[in-house]
Amino acid sequence: MRFVLRFVVMFALLALPWPHWYDAWRAALRTIVTHTLAGSSGSREVSVTTPEGTPHVADFRLEIINRGLMNPDGSGPVRHLDLNVAQIEMRPIVLLFALIFATPLPWKRRVSFFAIGAVLLQIGILATLSICIWRESMELLLVNATSTEKAVATALQDGLTQYFGLAMPFVLWLLLCGRGVISGGWQSLFAPADAEATHGKLKQA
Repeated sequence: MRFVLRFVVMFALLALPWPHWYDAWRAALRTIVTHTLAGSSGSREVSVTTPEGTPHVADFRLEIINRGLMNPDGSGPVRHLDLNVAQIEMRPIVLLFALIFATPLPWKRRVSFFAIGAVLLQIGILATLSICIWRESMELLLVNATSTEKAVATALQDGLTQYFGLAMPFVLWLLLCGRGVISGGWQSLFAPADAEATHGKLKQA
């Protein structure tokens, strides 16, 4: 039960709309994406912008163009990927943090597990965005694809953008913390404070 309480408290505190908290996440993600995914590659050009409109709905945009299809005046076909920072970046990281730090493991292991998990999760997020860029590039004739390939790529894009941020933190938590929890018995997740402390002392001994 302590695991559940710690998880809920940690997740709630980090997910609250603290002043400048959301803007900091958006700025961080924009910096990371700008240095990893944005730029020119052949005829494709990817840029990062912040769309105008209602905040926290579509507050992060990837703009893809095919420079070979653009007119001299700068007009031409453009594909936009409007993303939500909370869904793509903030909630997955917060969920992973809450899961790991609520797990009854030594603090040094929790910190190291979260550091490893956060890096792997960030790589997964960038991979998801890369797949989204690849799918939108099909519409600009930057990638040759049949209608069937487009349908498969669309399903992959939709699945990743909707479910990756929820599923991947749990997968990483199980991979990183599962062995330590299993060795103490899964019941240790729901052990009362005195039982958890006793288990910790036995492990140290």
